[in-house]
This record gives sequence, C-alpha cells and structure tokens, in this order.
Amino acid sequence: MHTKRFAIILTINFFIVPIFVLAVDATQSAARDTGAGSAPFAGTADPVTPAPSSVPSQKPPPEFRVQEITEPALPNNAGPNSLGQTPQKPPNTALWAVIVTLTLGALAWAFSKFFAKSNTEKTDDKDDPRCENIKSLLDQKLKDLEDTAKSWPEDKLKDLIIAKTLTEEQKALVAKYEAAKSKYENLKKSADLLRGKYDLCMLKLPSAGQRRFFITGIPTAGKSFLAKRIIKELGGKFISADDLREELENDPKYKSWVNFYLDQDEKTYYTSTNHEQQWQNLVKQSEALWPGILEILDKSDNNEKMVIFEGVNILPHLAKRDLKFPGIVLIGKSFNETFERNKKDPRWGKTEELQKLEAEAFFYGERPHYKEEAEKFGYPVFDDVDGAFKETVKLLK
Repeated sequence: MHTKRFAIILTINFFIVPIFVLAVDATQSAARDTGAGSAPFAGTADPVTPAPSSVPSQKPPPEFRVQEITEPALPNNAGPNSLGQTPQKPPNTALWAVIVTLTLGALAWAFSKFFAKSNTEKTDDKDDPRCENIKSLLDQKLKDLEDTAKSWPEDKLKDLIIAKTLTEEQKALVAKYEAAKSKYENLKKSADLLRGKYDLCMLKLPSAGQRRFFITGIPTAGKSFLAKRIIKELGGKFISADDLREELENDPKYKSWVNFYLDQDEKTYYTSTNHEQQWQNLVKQSEALWPGILEILDKSDNNEKMVIFEGVNILPHLAKRDLKFPGIVLIGKSFNETFERNKKDPRWGKTEELQKLEAEAFFYGERPHYKEEAEKFGYPVFDDVDGAFKETVKLLK
C-alpha cells in the first residue's frame, strides 16, 4: 500500500513540477527582459562628435539613463580595462527540473511494475504470513550481497597485479578485498538457504483432502530416507519411481528404456561418454518412461492422507509440466559423501572402481543439471536431508 502511494506521488510530481518550474522560469525571464532591455555598458566606446549639418537643428534626442541591474559576476581575471562581457544566462532550471522529474517518473513506473508483479504473485493464493517474513530476510540478504559486491576494488587490484608492487596502502586494499569476499560468500550461503525456505513456503499445497509431494535428485542423496522420515512423522505412504520402472518392464514400449543401463557394459559406458552425454541419456530415459509413470501415479491409493513420490526420473521440467503438486530436489553435499553412500548401497557396479565412476557421474555430471532445472522451475533445492526434513515437515503440517 505504501509503495503504491509512493508511486502515485512520484507520478504527480512528474506532471506538476515541470509545469510549475517552467512558469517560474518564464516569469523571471520576462522580468529580466523588461528591466534591462537596451542598457549599454559604460566605457565601451569613445564619444564621437557629430559632423556639422545643413539640416535645421532638430529637437535634442532624449536622454537615456542607465538603470543598474544585477548581473552574474565576471570571472576573476576580468580587469578594470577589460571589455564588457555579455551577461551569462542563468542555468535553465526548468530543463533540470524536467530531467529530474522524468527520472522520478521512470522510477515510479519501475517501482509500481515490480511491486505490482510481486503483489500479484503473493495475493493470488493468499500466502501464509510466514512467507512474508522469510521474503523480507531474503531481500535484505540480497541487498547486502549487492552492496558487498559493489565494494570490491577489483579494478585497483588488477592494476596492482600488473605493477607487481604493494605499498602499505595497497596491502590494506587487498585485505579489504579479502574481507569483502569472505562476507560475500557467507551472505550468499544465507541467501541460498533463505531462498530455499521461501520457495518451499510458497508451494501451493491443497488445504484439504489428500496431499501429494515428490522428492527427486541424484542417486544416494537420501530421497527414500527422507520420504520414510516424513511418512513416519506425518503418516501416509511413499512410492518409489524405481519400483514403478519395474512395473513398466512388462510393457514392450517401455522395456528397452527400463533396462537401458543394465544392457550396457558399465565401465565402457562411463569411460566412453562424458557427463553431458550421460545427462542427456537420463533425460531421454525419463521422458520415455514418463507417460507410464504418470499412469501409475494416477492409479495410486487415494485413501491415504499423504502420498510421497520419489525417484531420479522425476525431472523438474517434467514435474512442472504434468504434476499438480509440489516437490523438492536433493543434490547431495559432497563427492566423498556420495561415493561412501554408493559403496554401502551400490546402484550398479559391484567393484569400488565402478562405484567411484558412478559417484562421479552422479555428483559432477547430474548434480549441476538437477540444481539448474530446480531453480529454473521454482523447486527448492537442498544438499542435506536434515534441512530438507525440517522445512518440509514444517510446511506439510
């Protein structure tokens, strides 16, 4: 509401202030023109004696009196014998007023558009007031991030690198940069955490009846473990997309994609394809199996108050297109954690060498894509199960 008032005031200024200032400026110009119309400057020419004339003398010309007017001061270097200078025209205040108010008007328009969009997004579904508190914290962190980034003396540091010499002042500059960088990283972590909480808070859950929720992400990230914890806390059941694939194996149109990886020699596959190719194969498999997965989901038990679906094939772009319920994405915290979990519960290979190749594909190949898709389509991203559990249960309660 305050923002709308602010935008209205700026918009009024946009129209009224230029008119008012133009009127004042015109009045001042008229006053100057009337008072100083043709007054000559004293001492600008020698007196000239008129030549005798045979024409009968006429009435003497009227005497002109010089009227003093206030003019802008001459430059300091103008001596007593300097030629008279044309008075400088006062600054065009009207022009400056127009420029300033145009800027204010543009800002008012931008503010109104930005906040109108934000308010539309917020009011469409009467969001929980808790989301507003998280949003305020997030906005403050993002502002702090921007201010911190602006304070980085990068250009000066580049010059120092070229010069390869550091004075005490320059050392202080480097120290300032390191402090700003450290602050920036800490702020970024806080902002990312708040963004995940806000996205989760803004998820549109049905107010009554059955609640459905999905969990996707890389293998070993803890999707099944998280689903079981949520069900234990809130009740309901969970369905794994991995189990759904086994159901689809009996259908000829899905069988080849269900067994896509099992039909490969694992070591040859991982050593002959790069991470991008591996991701594209996962996308192709997911999109090929997706119609069958949707059919099974539609037939799932509707008597349960809560049903959670989890699996690697629930890619964010597919979920956004076809699922009418929210979800989150788990991406794992570190490669070592991913590797250790894969050794305890191998997804494919039976040797540690193959399990390491799998972990590298999961963490370095698939993880960035899951994160990118999740952020693009508005799904919260978590790198640890505990954080995801706390925020999800808080929302689902």
